[in-house]
Amino acid sequence: MSTPSTKGNRLVLFLLLLSLVVGSLTVYRRYQVETGYTHYEIVLDYPALRSLAASSGMSLREVAVYLKEAGATGISLPVQTVSDLLAAGEAVFVPTGYELIQSNKAFGNWSRYELPEGTLMVPSSLNLPRDLSFLDFERTFAGPDPKALALAKEVGLAPVLRIPFFPRATKKEIERAFSELGDFAGRPVVFEGQKLLGYPQQLGEVQAKLAEYDLLLGDVEFSGQRGIDRLAEDSPQRLVRVHTITAEEMDLLSYDRALARWIRAVKERNIRVLYLYPFTPDSLALRVSNRSPLELTAEMIRDIRGQLVEAGYTAAPVKTLSPLKTSQLSFLAVTLGLLGATYLTARFLLVRWWQPWFGRTLWLLGLAAVLALNILFAWEYSILAGQITAFGAALVFPVLAVLLAARREQGLLSALGTAIGTTFIGVIVIVTALAQAPFLLKAEQFLGVKLMHLLPPLAVAFFLWSQGYFRTWSWNRLTLLALPVVVLAGGYLIVRTGNIGAVADWERELRDALEALLVVRPRTKEMLLGHPALVLGLWLQHTGRGSKVITGLALVAGTIGLLSILNTFTHVHTPLTVSAVRTLHGLWIGLGLGFLAVLVYDLVERLLLHSGGRFQ
Repeated sequence: MSTPSTKGNRLVLFLLLLSLVVGSLTVYRRYQVETGYTHYEIVLDYPALRSLAASSGMSLREVAVYLKEAGATGISLPVQTVSDLLAAGEAVFVPTGYELIQSNKAFGNWSRYELPEGTLMVPSSLNLPRDLSFLDFERTFAGPDPKALALAKEVGLAPVLRIPFFPRATKKEIERAFSELGDFAGRPVVFEGQKLLGYPQQLGEVQAKLAEYDLLLGDVEFSGQRGIDRLAEDSPQRLVRVHTITAEEMDLLSYDRALARWIRAVKERNIRVLYLYPFTPDSLALRVSNRSPLELTAEMIRDIRGQLVEAGYTAAPVKTLSPLKTSQLSFLAVTLGLLGATYLTARFLLVRWWQPWFGRTLWLLGLAAVLALNILFAWEYSILAGQITAFGAALVFPVLAVLLAARREQGLLSALGTAIGTTFIGVIVIVTALAQAPFLLKAEQFLGVKLMHLLPPLAVAFFLWSQGYFRTWSWNRLTLLALPVVVLAGGYLIVRTGNIGAVADWERELRDALEALLVVRPRTKEMLLGHPALVLGLWLQHTGRGSKVITGLALVAGTIGLLSILNTFTHVHTPLTVSAVRTLHGLWIGLGLGFLAVLVYDLVERLLLHSGGRFQ
């Protein structure tokens, strides 16, 4: 293999070490922020709680106390409209032409509103506008549900406000939604529906009201609510991530799978509010249990709390994430490190065509790019600058790791150390570039996941092709059958990246088993494909065994494991400790399988040679 000389590349080595050392300081700062962010809440859905009380034959208060003793900490507090009051029987409307039969017993503490369309009677504790119109019942807020609020205060459950959606809300209507919420400072608000109140024109007004009343924004994971992204991006300092399993899902999930999902949400995705719907008589989990829905719900809450306590989390009112932002110095260091890695990677890829002026041109263009990124970072475009830098690192470092490791002047263990060490520097660059609060709360995300799974293997394949590794490919029936399989497997890998729904049943069962055994499961493509292929490819490369086609394919596949490590750390909402443990598990299992593959390959080749054949 023709490779560029690394002698004289002292500047590149210095830049990589600089990014490693300076970036590590930011990594430690992020670790400190994450370890201090441990408060979580288990919140009961108030309407579902009423249904549970009715089916259990107990009072609402008794059920709430029972679940609080199990570990529940909060309860939802609906912010009602006049229509909600009427639907719940908490208000009465008599159209014009009908007589209102009023008695002191029935309406002694109610207020009367005379409208052109009829008479509206509501509890006197509610304060409605006097210019109320019959046509605006669905759009007129009447404040938090007084019964839910009274229950929360009596039992000692912290309220989580729920504000419904209606289309084309005006500024006045939004003001009305928040007018009764002055006593709930520091509490989360969860918006109902597929769109946020005020979407799309009045989201700025909603944001202003959240700030005015010092309320937190509850971002429900996987909800896809329109408008939530904008509020989360504009006010990450108010953001609290919420996870829920809908009532319909709770009916379909087994007990263990539901429990694992709750725990995983807190430990792996910075979820801090668990919005819980109780089990129902139709739940799958209930069919294999002798418990009642209330008892099984309490058991679930106890198990959630017990496992989270063991993991170091505290059941207490949620707090916002401490401020976190990469310093300008750290960002400069990692962008310079990326520049050095990019230059060296280009030297490898273009070694056959390299000219002295290429190097000078690359340095000048690279320095201009570093300057531009740092200007963006300083001018309040730190999110965009971080995304660009992290994306560049995700493309460059896995390629550089494989190409550096594949040089023949080192042994297998040394080559593996080179590949893993180079990838680790890429991890530092990515973590430092994305060490900002919006990324930790998933208000902002790494961009380019599909491309980072596609381009690095293609770049390694291009380099190996330029070195003649695939030019001995012979078109026979075997290769004609193998090529479509390889193409389809690669396409499947790209398509299902980040898509949980694409996981096959066998893989889901494997994941569950590994999670039960290891607590944090490694990535399947690392331990079963990427790392074993890397070990085999480097062994073939350094021993000269096997054909160049097999060696080249193994090295290309090995790139997948290294880029997957980098991809793990682009999930910034996952705590560093979880990502580190996941990576370590993937390495020891994948490398172990790789050495096993080497033994099998060696044994099979010896048997074939003994019988007069060989690997081609």
